[in-house]
Amino acid sequence: MNKTDKLQPLQEMAIAYANLLPGAKAYWREDWETYYFDIMGKMFGIVHDNVITLKNDPYINTELREQFPFIIPGYHMNKQHWNSIVVDKNEFPDEGVKKLIHDSYDLVVKKMTKKQQAELQLRIDLGQL
Repeated sequence: MNKTDKLQPLQEMAIAYANLLPGAKAYWREDWETYYFDIMGKMFGIVHDNVITLKNDPYINTELREQFPFIIPGYHMNKQHWNSIVVDKNEFPDEGVKKLIHDSYDLVVKKMTKKQQAELQLRIDLGQL
């Protein structure tokens, strides 16, 4: 994938939504050749080629893969903790994809140290994000 490649509407929506989450940013990461979802230096998703890859609880990931054929083990990621949505086969409405993005974001924030969480909250409270 190149930064100049045309994104599919679902990918554009995912990037835009990730940028709306407090403290998060989604940006082109040249060294990975992918759009990278970041919260205080921690990854919570990527948009690469024809997939959107997001983190979730391993149990939920397994359930999602069993229920939806367009959700596969994370592309180039730890297959237990990451799932990929195959964009051109996706049947979720935008709101369903947004929920998975938000779940990934929440999971990463919860795994941050208390100090990092406090710093994030302070930045949010001060309107620095």
